[in-house]
Amino acid sequence: MNLLTRSFEACECVCATEFDHGVFSAVGAARGNESYKKVDNTALLFEQQHVLLVEDNSTNQEIAKEMLSSLNLQVSIAENGQVAVEMIKAQAFDIVLMDIQMPVMDGYSATKYIRKLSQFNALPIIAMTANVMKEDLQKCQSAGMNGHIGKPINFNQMAETIRNHLYKQSEPTDPVALQTEAQLDKGKEVKNDEQIEIAGVDVERAIKRLGGNDKAFWSIIKKFARNQIEETINLNQALVIGDLEHAERIAHSLKGASANLCMDDLSKRAAEIEKAIGSGEQVELEQVEDLTEFLRKLHKQLSELNQEDTPLIKRTNVVSLKVTKEDFIQLEALLLSCDTQSVEQVRELAANHKLDETTSERLIDLIEDFEFEEAAKVVAHLLEKSA
Repeated sequence: MNLLTRSFEACECVCATEFDHGVFSAVGAARGNESYKKVDNTALLFEQQHVLLVEDNSTNQEIAKEMLSSLNLQVSIAENGQVAVEMIKAQAFDIVLMDIQMPVMDGYSATKYIRKLSQFNALPIIAMTANVMKEDLQKCQSAGMNGHIGKPINFNQMAETIRNHLYKQSEPTDPVALQTEAQLDKGKEVKNDEQIEIAGVDVERAIKRLGGNDKAFWSIIKKFARNQIEETINLNQALVIGDLEHAERIAHSLKGASANLCMDDLSKRAAEIEKAIGSGEQVELEQVEDLTEFLRKLHKQLSELNQEDTPLIKRTNVVSLKVTKEDFIQLEALLLSCDTQSVEQVRELAANHKLDETTSERLIDLIEDFEFEEAAKVVAHLLEKSA
């Protein structure tokens, strides 16, 4: 049910983009219909409005940020409701996308707090949740939220919902990919005519969900596999010591992140574990160990693909004598904004002999582990040398 794979009538739920006179108005677009029309009209893009994305899961953060950035929106991220409240007090946002289940302060509590501050009465707050039963959506409305985006995220529905709230459209428009041909084509297929197959992952659908940006997909799923191996081990340990609250949170996070990456079977198995914990049922440790083993195999396959199929840095320790400060300014800016596209900038500098092999590999490792601050220090040192 959480994956929205059944029709509106079959799952007896309301999938909505707007609240209408106290209730959500229903829309019947199925999740599976994720086609992307190539349109050559930049007027359809947004105008750099500032979005606050409130989400605790790092994989979901990356996926949503990639989608929003491709729509020409500025994106800031808060990892829980409490951080979101402080950020909203400190700076102006045009719209807030609010996850529901988060540690420290959940989405309901954060929204209620924000609505108590009269200066934010007009700020659109959109729920992001896989729970789309009518009572769940009514709870969102009662907390003060203005609309809803289902998880896993449907690119077109998200774009339409945001547009309706930013521009106050009275009637929803037909779903359309708000992208230019150039943006849709910015990520080339890793293999030109041959679709790479990954066990348990619908690669084609996942790349479509990211607006066709395959570079972002491969970067995100590689980090997902590596990080979730550790998380499933933590899940196992939490179950052993009886920390059910922590265990349930890990399972919930894995369910949502894997759904966003179109890993339907993994998401289903994580959902079953989450449901069992929540209802007080026994969870066999073998169930969790199976998840860890699957993720280990996934990580191994992705590592092999990275060696065989993705663009590699030309291995050389020869560095051009014409290295200037300007060569690293853009990279530094990307790192300071915690942008994973900085990996591509590193590769480009290495290919042009602006970075040696050792430095480029170190930077890529730091970026892929989200150690942006450490990577920025390395680049700051390079800037000093080039001055």
